[in-house]
Amino acid sequence: MRGEWQPIETAPKNGTEVLVYIPFDGGGCYDLVQWDFEVEAWREDGGATISPKFYAPSHWMALEPPK
Repeated sequence: MRGEWQPIETAPKNGTEVLVYIPFDGGGCYDLVQWDFEVEAWREDGGATISPKFYAPSHWMALEPPK
């Protein structure tokens, strides 16, 4: 079972993949990310870094464990 939405400040920064919500003008999106220690930013599964200047996640949710 997934968790509840929580403020991004409480997200784990230990390499755990989480679901985040990224608000922006005219809407928002969801993305699977994990914290990248080298650049100190969120990184998508495909390797792209999410620039906090443009797309800062506001909330996160734990993922359901695989079955």
